Amino acid sequence: MLSVVSLIGISAGAINVASSAPQILQNIKQPLKAAHQSPLRNAMQMCGNILWLTYGLLLDAPVLIVFSTFGAGLAFILLLQVLNARIKFG
Repeated sequence: MLSVVSLIGISAGAINVASSAPQILQNIKQPLKAAHQSPLRNAMQMCGNILWLTYGLLLDAPVLIVFSTFGAGLAFILLLQVLNARIKFG
């Protein structure tokens, strides 16, 4: 059985990762709106997740490793969407 600490970590990671999904889907449906989003915000979110990943690796914390990896990947997708929209739509 999972400990309370593990359940909190899994819940926090899942909510954090899931929070990127609505924006990714909106950018797919309405790419013009992505051009008005901040690439710096997405780059910072990606870097923050990479730092959390590094921290998780140093602590050998699987929950942190898994969710920070997904978080960094989703932030990278958001960054690419924004940069692509800015190139395409100006």
